[in-house]
Amino acid sequence: MQRRSESHNVADSLLLELFLQHLPPNVQSILASIQPLTAQKASEVADRILEVTPAQVSAASKYSSANSDNCSKSELLKELKFLRQEVKELRRSRSFSRNRFNSRNRGKSPKPTASNLCWYHYKFAAKARKCIQPCSFQGNSERAGVAATYALPSTSCRLFVRDRKSNICLLVDT
Repeated sequence: MQRRSESHNVADSLLLELFLQHLPPNVQSILASIQPLTAQKASEVADRILEVTPAQVSAASKYSSANSDNCSKSELLKELKFLRQEVKELRRSRSFSRNRFNSRNRGKSPKPTASNLCWYHYKFAAKARKCIQPCSFQGNSERAGVAATYALPSTSCRLFVRDRKSNICLLVDT
């Protein structure tokens, strides 16, 4: 340390003061009793003291009373109850908003009744444009004049078109 201080023109008294600050308190108290003390003499005596003195173990202990522990535990329990309540409320509000959102955007399709109606006739009744078999819808699907051509022979030179919904053959006039 002295060699480094010489190149920077540091006073011996400052060097001694810095050296003493970094020593353990028991060594500092012994060195304080030596007069006159130089940096060289302080380093030699400090080395001898530290060689003889057993290593010191610093220990720290926590002072705790039963009252403070119970107080902190009760505070923690209160906080835990509060947080649980907040989580419940968040879940409840989130599920409510989710159910409301889903019910608004996606309506459930009605189930056909036991009367063997297809979904189209169940939903649109006589205005249905499609039909899925088996369907027992009895609507106004027959038109006037259609019944006359219903019972035609299978071999005919006329052009017929079969209605898929009512399974009726219709004569096409050419």
